[in-house]
Order: sequence, then C-alpha cells, then structure tokens
Amino acid sequence: MQGRYVGSSMGWDPPSKKEELFHLDSRFILLRQVQDGAGTLCGQPPIVAYAMFRFVIEDDECVLYWYSWLSGLFHP
Repeated sequence: MQGRYVGSSMGWDPPSKKEELFHLDSRFILLRQVQDGAGTLCGQPPIVAYAMFRFVIEDDECVLYWYSWLSGLFHP
C-alpha cells in the first residue's frame, strides 16, 4: 500500500496512517488459518489476512474506510 500512497497527491505519511488504523472507532476482522500441524504464535494460529473498517461522517455523508491485507500464506 505504501507505494500507492507515495505516488498519490496525498503522499505517504506513516503517523497519519497509524492514527487512522488505531482510531477508537476502528474495527478489525482477523482471519487465522487452522490446520493440523500448523505453527502457532503464543498458542494462536498465524493471522493470514485482516480487514479494518471504520464509519465516519465527512461533509454530511457517511463514509466507510476499509483497509485489508492478505498474506501469501493463505491457501483456501
């Protein structure tokens, strides 16, 4: 995603992106792949994808911010 922001008019601003991701209204969906013999981290299967979403009001319009990531480890 960084590459897309670098080339955009908004530019890449890590503190701003972190603030958006961890906003109090942000919600996360985590996808873990569970298989026999799968490696675990602290007793949890690894996260292979996530989505973060947040609804905000901008200019009297409801806007959905949606960020997602899918690792190369995911095999449905």
